[in-house]
Amino acid sequence: MWRVATNAAVAVTMALCCVLFLFAETAEASCFTFYSGLCPGDQNCMCTLGEACGTRSNLSVVQGPDGGCSGQCREVQHGACAGPDDCIEDVGSCGGSSSSGSSNPPPPPSPPSPPGPGPTPSRGQIMECAQTWVNDSIPYCQCSGGPASECCGYCPYCGQFRCDCSGYVSYCMGLPYAYTTDTLPEATYQIDQSELQQGDIMLCEGTHVVFFGGWTDATQQYYVAYQEPGCHTAGPHYAYSSVVPYPFDWNPSCFVPYRLNGLAHKAAESLAPIDAIVSGLYAPRSFPDQHNVEATVAAAKVAAHAVEWMKAHPGAERYRRRRGE
Repeated sequence: MWRVATNAAVAVTMALCCVLFLFAETAEASCFTFYSGLCPGDQNCMCTLGEACGTRSNLSVVQGPDGGCSGQCREVQHGACAGPDDCIEDVGSCGGSSSSGSSNPPPPPSPPSPPGPGPTPSRGQIMECAQTWVNDSIPYCQCSGGPASECCGYCPYCGQFRCDCSGYVSYCMGLPYAYTTDTLPEATYQIDQSELQQGDIMLCEGTHVVFFGGWTDATQQYYVAYQEPGCHTAGPHYAYSSVVPYPFDWNPSCFVPYRLNGLAHKAAESLAPIDAIVSGLYAPRSFPDQHNVEATVAAAKVAAHAVEWMKAHPGAERYRRRRGE
């Protein structure tokens, strides 16, 4: 593992900017960029940026021989470093070979208390959180650093969570840390289309996930989706909501409905609020380039649905005027 040389001045800086653990006198600390998913619990695989805590590194992230992070599992201490970096402490190796540190990762720690709605959120709490990200236009960011990472702007949740699609969903569902589109089935279970309620998710394993924000009407053909689209997509690169055809507006055969374990079923919450529908009907589209044809067809369907829906709901015109449509 790559280590940062320390001297008396650096030690003073580190002492001022980091609140170390009980064994602070023997632990090393520095600013690192983290790679999620390689360590247990709330730990992350870190690659050193080469500067002491409390400073912002302009150096490239050190990469392992496979192009990924070949570093160590480290405990994160948030807030001491700028941007996607965090002040951390060595606790064991991870993500491949390392030149120092333990060769075996430590056992998983007890799950931390999530900063989201809580371990057993209500549907209202989930959707309130999802809407807050939309209102704040939180940029998409994988928070991992390195050349393969996507980050469209500053993410205030880097560390325990991420601002990508699954980080967004994990945070608002009150999970203890950021799951991925591969691991979300561990915290959820598959349901039928007819069972979907606000706060459930539509998941394409290994690719993308969005919140189900409610149907536009009883036909269950269109719904309001809340998502963090990637930087590589067309359209917004921040949290936003839009009306999409069921199951989704691109790669539709991949998206399947799931529900958070322990989340209560409430039939009254199957329809989206009128203001969310109106906003979503006229929202921009976001899709990967390879799904341009599917997304274009879906956009035409939504446009036609918007005309018919507004005719059927004349009172909703005031929401459209409020938006300046």
